[in-house]
Amino acid sequence: MKFITTATLSWFNDGCCDVRYLDEWVNEPLSYELGQPTDKSWHQDQHEVLLAHDPDGMFFERAASLLMRYKFYPEQVMSHVSDADLAERPLRVGERIAQRIHI
Repeated sequence: MKFITTATLSWFNDGCCDVRYLDEWVNEPLSYELGQPTDKSWHQDQHEVLLAHDPDGMFFERAASLLMRYKFYPEQVMSHVSDADLAERPLRVGERIAQRIHI
């Protein structure tokens, strides 16, 4: 299986052309299949903070909606474009995502 392992550093770029990365990767094989075993080379985040009492699930629904649109960080920290963004729908397993971390 071929993996894309390079990052591109671009100074003062507004990310206007990130969609072209998705176009370049459209025929690349997926790097993960649902149920595939993972090892220590895979990074997984797990962090939990109780923010509020949520008796009717409203906060959970909002959080789930943001996460399924890959909104992990404020846009001033990290922006992205994905197959799901272009189709205006939630993420699916195996989607291609181009991230831009602002440092």
